[in-house]
Amino acid sequence: MSLNLPATIGALLFAALTTNIEAQENNPPSALDRALTAIDARRNGRDTPSAELEDQCRALLRSYLEPRDAARIYYQLVLVYSQDGLRTPERCIEFSLLALAQPLEAQERANVHVALSYAEEVHAMRSSPSREMDADACRGALEQCWKGLIPLLDPTLPDQATAVPPLDEFLRRESAGEAPGESVSTEAVIRAQDQRALAVKEFRRIRDLIEARQHLIERCSHFLDLAGAKRAELEGAAAAVLGSIAHARYAAFLKAARNTR
Repeated sequence: MSLNLPATIGALLFAALTTNIEAQENNPPSALDRALTAIDARRNGRDTPSAELEDQCRALLRSYLEPRDAARIYYQLVLVYSQDGLRTPERCIEFSLLALAQPLEAQERANVHVALSYAEEVHAMRSSPSREMDADACRGALEQCWKGLIPLLDPTLPDQATAVPPLDEFLRRESAGEAPGESVSTEAVIRAQDQRALAVKEFRRIRDLIEARQHLIERCSHFLDLAGAKRAELEGAAAAVLGSIAHARYAAFLKAARNTR
C-alpha cells in the first residue's frame, strides 16, 4: 500500500526550509548551508534517492558536531524521508525522534511533529493485517500531535496573523519628528523600509506557526475519528498532556476544525 501525502505537508515543510534559507540570505552561505541546499535540491517525491541522501547527511553529522548544526542535519533527513512518498515510514519516525531531541527552531519542531504523525499512520496501517490503525496506534500518533501543539497553543500565538501595514504607514511613523512641509529624508525612508522588512518577517513567522497548529489540529481530528469507540477516552487523555490552559484552546480549535468540514 502506498500513501500519497496531502500537498499541504509538502508545502508546509518546503515553506519552513525556504524560510530558514531566507533567514541566512544576508550572510555568505556556510559549507553546511551549501551541503544541505544541495541535498534538498535532490528531493523529488518517490524518486528521491533517500538512502544516498541519508549517507550524505550521516557524513555531515560526523563533521558538524555543534548541537544546532546537528539539528539542521536531522531536520533535513526528516524532509527527505517524509516527502519520498513515505516508502520507509520507519526511517521517517527514527529521524523525527532524533530531530526532536535536538535544538530545533519552533517552526522546524512543529513540522517534524506533522511529518511524524503521517509516518506513524502509514507505519501502523502497513503493519496491520486489516490495513487500519487500531486505538493504540491512534493514541501514539495523537500523543505526538499533542506534544507538537503545546508551544503552538500558547496564548501569545494569536488565532490569526495580523496583516503588515503598507510602507506609507511606516514612513509616517519614521518621519513624524521631521519639520512639516519638508520632503521625507532618505534616512527616514531607509528606517521605514527596514522596519517593514522586520514586520514582514515576523508576520511570516507567526503565519507559518499558525498553519502548523492548524495542520496538527486537523491531524488530531483525523486520529480521533479513526479511534472509534475509544474516541472519548482519547479526548480525555489530551488534557493530561496539554495542561488546562492549552487544552481549552485545543478544544476550541478542534471544534472549529470539525465545523468547517
